[in-house]
Amino acid sequence: MEIVDLDKEVEAKFLEHVYGNRLEYYFYILDWEFNREDSKFLLARDGEDIRGIMLTYKSHVAQFRGSREAVEALFPHLELRKTDIIVPLGIEDIPLRTYEPLEQHELVLMHLDKGNEKLTKTQETEEPTAEDAGAIARLMRDTLPEFWGEETGEKIRESMEKAFWLVAKDGDKIVSVGNTFFADFGSNIGVVTTHEAYRNKGYATSMVSSLVEKIFQRSDKALIHVFADNNPARHTYRKVGFSPFNSYVLIKGQRT
Repeated sequence: MEIVDLDKEVEAKFLEHVYGNRLEYYFYILDWEFNREDSKFLLARDGEDIRGIMLTYKSHVAQFRGSREAVEALFPHLELRKTDIIVPLGIEDIPLRTYEPLEQHELVLMHLDKGNEKLTKTQETEEPTAEDAGAIARLMRDTLPEFWGEETGEKIRESMEKAFWLVAKDGDKIVSVGNTFFADFGSNIGVVTTHEAYRNKGYATSMVSSLVEKIFQRSDKALIHVFADNNPARHTYRKVGFSPFNSYVLIKGQRT
């Protein structure tokens, strides 16, 4: 199996491959279209056929897709000391040979096609202002510190230039937030979180429903990733119409 950089020679094959399975290769398409200067793509080829692809975005994340044989061939080319590694479920033993898992989670990718949504909005949502960024960051840090412990108001304000955010308030207090990045080929809901005291009151369902409604004004497919053991979140997404597509393993790893 040959490992090659993504260049003009293989670009057409790459695009045919990833657009042929938009869900499996969603972030590959997203980075190709919007973050190409910060992303590196390596392809595992068998003759003219692509068997797998490795995507690294800065030093933040390394994504692998394809067969076990392809991931085995691609993995030695990952040189980051510490990063988030995402591989298909069942081949997580490959990164665990060389990376110590500081955290490890099973991720379920859920998807929803336009026309199958079951929107339920019992709580009002609104677009935040830049002045809300600090409160959004605090809520994210408080609800999931292991992932959002370093969020700041400045980072949220910067993300507002690219991502679409919604908040729900109790008076002036932000109690639920959500965001998505609009893309014509499908939009991924990246953040959904609610203050602990306001859970089981319809905030999460309303937030997801509002985001899906906005997404379907732009594209025909919505995606969301959820931890496999987060049953309340999975239940919320199913209520709105999402169904599972595939499972992956996320390893926050440090090279041994």
